Amino acid sequence: MLPFAVACSSGDEPSHKPSKAAAAKPADDGCGKDSDLSQADWAELCGPDAVGNGGKPRKPQEAKENKLGQKQATIGGDGTGELEITPTSVVYVDKATGETPDNDLFAVVTVKDKASNAVDASEEAPAGGGGWKWAAPNGQAIGDGDGNAAFNVVPEGFNGGGDIAAGTWAWDSAVFDISEAQRGGTLLYTDGAGTTYRWTMPKTDTGPEVVKLKKGLAY
Repeated sequence: MLPFAVACSSGDEPSHKPSKAAAAKPADDGCGKDSDLSQADWAELCGPDAVGNGGKPRKPQEAKENKLGQKQATIGGDGTGELEITPTSVVYVDKATGETPDNDLFAVVTVKDKASNAVDASEEAPAGGGGWKWAAPNGQAIGDGDGNAAFNVVPEGFNGGGDIAAGTWAWDSAVFDISEAQRGGTLLYTDGAGTTYRWTMPKTDTGPEVVKLKKGLAY
């Protein structure tokens, strides 16, 4: 008797095949959520200041317009570190720290800055092409501290600046010399990667720091 032969048909193929998505899954580069790097090593190799070291710095997408009090994760000044920025309050005053505006009002905004990873960070400076601006309803862009009067307004308790130590936060402020008609503009911030973030500003004093800010402007 001839041996019994078994033919393998296409119906005998495994019922489960890897999906195209699974087959195309990229190899782990060591920077993912399951990375076994220490926090310091991750910041060096994978963080925003890892350019040139094989890391993949995060480039934030340009933000949609935010409301006062909403935070944004930004790249720090000179492209170093990450800075979480939150404009929290705004007041409109016709005199501040002994200064009188060249126009009608000072619009003063309090800002909470947090160095959110393992690297010290600071706000981007106007000299670096970034920093704060007030886009008025008539389209005029007014820089933070533009004019001698606004430049000299430094509210007590909200006078930060410079580097913020990794993992800590500090209060800062931005001051704009505006006309009465320019209340309620759009606050702009351009970070160390050149990305601009926007916040809609109320036309009246608003926010949890209003009382403290006015006190800090009255000395």
